Amino acid sequence: MNDSISKDFLQTIQIALIDSEIKSIDFRILSYIALKSDFLLKDMKEELSISSFNTLSKSLKNLLKNGYIVKQNKNVKSEKNISSYQYLVTVKNKQLLKSDNSFVNSPLSSASELYCYFFEKIPSKTKVSKSTNLKSIFLMLENYQEILIRNIIDFISENEELKKKYNRPILLRKNIQELISLTRINKGA
Repeated sequence: MNDSISKDFLQTIQIALIDSEIKSIDFRILSYIALKSDFLLKDMKEELSISSFNTLSKSLKNLLKNGYIVKQNKNVKSEKNISSYQYLVTVKNKQLLKSDNSFVNSPLSSASELYCYFFEKIPSKTKVSKSTNLKSIFLMLENYQEILIRNIIDFISENEELKKKYNRPILLRKNIQELISLTRINKGA
C-alpha cells in the first residue's frame, strides 16, 4: 500500500469503528475486502467462518449502503470459480476524520494499546476475534476513561475466577457497570 492509500484506509477504519450502523461482522468483512479485492463469496464465507450466505449478503449490502465499499463489474465473461465483479474499499462517500489527526494520537491507537494491555494481563489460549474485541474496546473508550478501563483490567487479572469469566474485551464491555461496582467495593473494603 502506498502512503495515500494507507492513510485513507486508516481513516475508513476509524470511521467504521465508531459507526453505529456497522456491526462487528461488517467490520470483519470490510477488513477482508481491504486485504483481498479479488475473491469468491464462498471463499470469504469459509475463511471468515460466516454461518450463511444470507448473513454475508446482509453485511455486504450494509457496507454498500453506508458507502464503505463499492461493487465493480470486471467486464469479463462469467466462468465457474471466477467472479465477474469485485468489491473495493472506498472513502468517497464518508466524511473523513480531520486529516491532521495522526494515527499515533488517534482513538484507534489508544484502543490498540488497550487491546494489547488486556491480553498481556489476561492471556488467552484460544482463538480471539481481533476485530470484534478491538471494536469493543474502542466503544468502551467512548464512554469511559482509559485509566478506569485499565484499573478494571488490573482488577480482573488479580482474580482467577474473574479472569475465566471476563477473558475477552467484549465480555468486559457487556458487564462493565458490574465490574465498576466490584472494583469500587474492593477499594472500599
